[in-house]
Amino acid sequence: METIELIPENWTFAIGRQNTVRKGFKWADRVLPGEHIKFACTDGRRQVAIVRRVTKTDFSNLSDDECNANHAYLGRPELLAALKRAYGEFDDYEPITLIEFEPVS
Repeated sequence: METIELIPENWTFAIGRQNTVRKGFKWADRVLPGEHIKFACTDGRRQVAIVRRVTKTDFSNLSDDECNANHAYLGRPELLAALKRAYGEFDDYEPITLIEFEPVS
């Protein structure tokens, strides 16, 4: 089971489907729909989820619905600002992997 590390600022999950955005395509080859993934927070919290969809694209191609379904940020501007804080240089045309998942209780 692959582990995605999160900082406390990003530790927010909703009920039902949501997503996480990762810079580049590394994660696109690490997880598949139907597999379980684990989120691990730097403060020790853990959450298991089922991967529902994995998409390789550019950030600019994300729909408003996809940006609004992020697990920690609501909307394109907020998500883009968070990605810039996380990765440093990051713009609308960065390649990203969108991982849609559903938490397991």
